[in-house]
Amino acid sequence: MWLTSGGTAETFRAAATAKAGVLTHLLHQDVDQLATNIAEYRAKMRATYPDWSGHVVVMLHSFLAETRESARAAVHQPLRDYLRSSLELVARSMRDVGPDFDVRSLEEEDLDFVLERAFSMYFNERGIFGTVDDAVPLVERLREIGVDEIACLIDFGVDVELALEGLHRIDALRRRFAAGGEAVNISDIHDNRFRAAVEQLKVPGMGTEQVGPFLYQLLQLFRPRHVLEVGMGYTTPFIAAALASAEAQSKTEILGLVAKTKRHLHGDDLSDDWLIDEPALLAPGEYLEPHLPCMVAVDDLSIGQSSASRAHEVLRELGLDRYVEVVNASLHEAESQIVQSLPRLTSLG
Repeated sequence: MWLTSGGTAETFRAAATAKAGVLTHLLHQDVDQLATNIAEYRAKMRATYPDWSGHVVVMLHSFLAETRESARAAVHQPLRDYLRSSLELVARSMRDVGPDFDVRSLEEEDLDFVLERAFSMYFNERGIFGTVDDAVPLVERLREIGVDEIACLIDFGVDVELALEGLHRIDALRRRFAAGGEAVNISDIHDNRFRAAVEQLKVPGMGTEQVGPFLYQLLQLFRPRHVLEVGMGYTTPFIAAALASAEAQSKTEILGLVAKTKRHLHGDDLSDDWLIDEPALLAPGEYLEPHLPCMVAVDDLSIGQSSASRAHEVLRELGLDRYVEVVNASLHEAESQIVQSLPRLTSLG
């Protein structure tokens, strides 16, 4: 089930209460406002449904070209025409427009000024425009604040052949964030890609298909910074996913902490209502240092039947391998390596 939100915190909280995903846009909310809304959504979802953290999709107008100038030339008139058809939404998106402003009363010259300003804002700040490299910072920022998917809207009047030609560049952007150092990890164990990847690690009769999800929930609840697993296999991706999810959740909660504190800070005094207001958060002291969890997995890779190599491949496929240091040894032999690995992993986080 999905709920469409224009950017109000109330709709994000309603979606969490209904255990629904959120489909939203940047027509009249900026990225900072979206970050606050997502923080409240995640917190409400976590408090109501501990087994699911929710799902946020942001719709963005998108067109990528070989150069930024050619992209701007291709979308300038179509995007202006699109914005003209939604004048009231455009007016609401302007930061310095008062509540009594009536866009319908504008003369054509003034309307042209408003549309040009709106175009510049959407092209530079609120859409996937320009080149692949131009689009990376916005995608990274959306990833940081907890956006799960970006829905690229390409049918806003751009020439059909140009729009189709631009699809391979959008795919290149997608692939950049699906592999490599800037990968978006797949830490949602309900994601079909996660399920398909771990299926190859399942051993009939072992019972680990129940243990994996249990460990995932347990680790999200207690949020350890260091985890030791002896023997890699089906449970390994679940543990790594829990650590990745907890790291992302901590970043989201920091944004929620800032927004929540602003509401209750009067001068230098913090009102008592801070404690009972949503979102429910850890004590502020818990956020003084970044939450950078890491895991050491011990397995003897010389054993032919070992599932360690396959498990490590799955971690790489899911973008979760940076959370795990594999120690190729028996537990008895690995003690010194374990001690050395934990500080190194923490520094890499």
